[in-house]
Amino acid sequence: MLPYQRSGVTEDQRARWPKHGPWNEEPDEVEFQRAGLDCAVLRVGWSGHLCGYVRLPEELVESFRAAEYSWEMANGQIRIHGGLTWRDYDCEGNMWVGFDCAHSQDASPRDYYLGQARTGSTYKTFAWVSDETRRLADQIAAIVQTNKALSGL
Repeated sequence: MLPYQRSGVTEDQRARWPKHGPWNEEPDEVEFQRAGLDCAVLRVGWSGHLCGYVRLPEELVESFRAAEYSWEMANGQIRIHGGLTWRDYDCEGNMWVGFDCAHSQDASPRDYYLGQARTGSTYKTFAWVSDETRRLADQIAAIVQTNKALSGL
């Protein structure tokens, strides 16, 4: 189950991206598992940038749901591109967290098409975002293991 609706990139949206670039050979969405966790990489239709998501294991949902658990605290424990920028539930009530590749150091297919890619910014490829999503899953799994060790389980 993906964290939200499938990316649904349309041909009309793709027409607003350069014809030559890695995005033309990449999938728009992939689901996989890492460290026993569900993961997904999805492309955002309007710009073509990619986002990575991991479904939180039940043991961490309460921590991430709690009001006192701030993004700053999560980002102190989790080092990921641009920090955690997304948290929501899927239609089955599972909580997902994720990051995006739409920061000032990032460039999207749409940025290149419009000539708005900033100097020094780069397009984060599907392979790169998949690797970063695996890193996120590994960090979440390590937090779960640390919490178990601290609680004596």
